[in-house]
Amino acid sequence: MRSRLARWRHDEHAGAPPPRTRRGRCAMTLTFEHRDAEHRFVASDDGREVGVVDYRLDGTVATITHTGTDPGRRGEGIAGRLTTVVLDDMRARGWSVVPQCPYTAQFIDQHPGYADLLA
Repeated sequence: MRSRLARWRHDEHAGAPPPRTRRGRCAMTLTFEHRDAEHRFVASDDGREVGVVDYRLDGTVATITHTGTDPGRRGEGIAGRLTTVVLDDMRARGWSVVPQCPYTAQFIDQHPGYADLLA
């Protein structure tokens, strides 16, 4: 079942400048979707899937197993923006996180504001 969609906005992300693509254009059209039944979060651009985060859920502990980005869109900050959406959503649900995925583990190390989510 598909649930909430969230659109990334510059003013919602702590004053960070809008991400830019390799060509220098702003990439602010991403939408984020949590597919509860699939245990997956998806980033889409104009209806095309460009990033995913997969997880397993045991009670209120989410083990993040995979983060992936469309190879043609790497370097645009999609994985970081998607991971921010994922961790914020998990926090709002009262879940804790086990970052089995190396990308997510490194992201949390680099963003200590998410350290409280660690199981």
